[in-house]
Amino acid sequence: MKKVGKECLRVVFYFLAFGILGFVVETLTIRLTTGTWMARGYWFTPGHYPLAGFKYIGMPLIPLYGFGGLLAVYAVRPLRKHPILVFLVGMVALTALEFVVGYLLLEVDNVRLWSYPPGLAYAWGILDVWTTVAWGALAVGLVYIVIPPLEKLFSRLVKRRWAQILLIVLLVLVLLCSLHRDVGFLAGAQGFEPRNAGTRTQCLTAWRRPNS
Repeated sequence: MKKVGKECLRVVFYFLAFGILGFVVETLTIRLTTGTWMARGYWFTPGHYPLAGFKYIGMPLIPLYGFGGLLAVYAVRPLRKHPILVFLVGMVALTALEFVVGYLLLEVDNVRLWSYPPGLAYAWGILDVWTTVAWGALAVGLVYIVIPPLEKLFSRLVKRRWAQILLIVLLVLVLLCSLHRDVGFLAGAQGFEPRNAGTRTQCLTAWRRPNS
């Protein structure tokens, strides 16, 4: 396989792997903190897809975590010989991603997928001090614990034609899910999240304060 093709498949593999892992972690977190099962990310995506002919389509994946995983792989992992830099760069990179996504969703779609409570929140509630530190810790865990076995798994899968085809099919499914424009719904079950100044708010704080 050509080097460029292999690297493209690696990008797809890590995006899918971290997007699915993020879905599992976030879904379990909600279950443990609220006792409620909530559809997250692309798990249940209603809509009409004229090109595909599907009315409903979905998969257990949250795109934000997929992009975060790619940042960890390509921007942070090269620094793995320097743990302190892994923590600092990971903290800055993942926090920047969180801010950019949150800000663009507010500006473009008038949707707030998460909002931190007052106190340690900053940047219009898109960011939080403790979460910023947590991103650094998460980057350390990803670089030294999660990514190495995933890299070994990819090295095995990429040699098999069926795995290559599966990665491409799953990527197409992600793109089909992305055609659905109701981003607010993708955050979780409608009616559970609070409303904030006319902006649909679907966020972590809603799990703790469902009636706010």
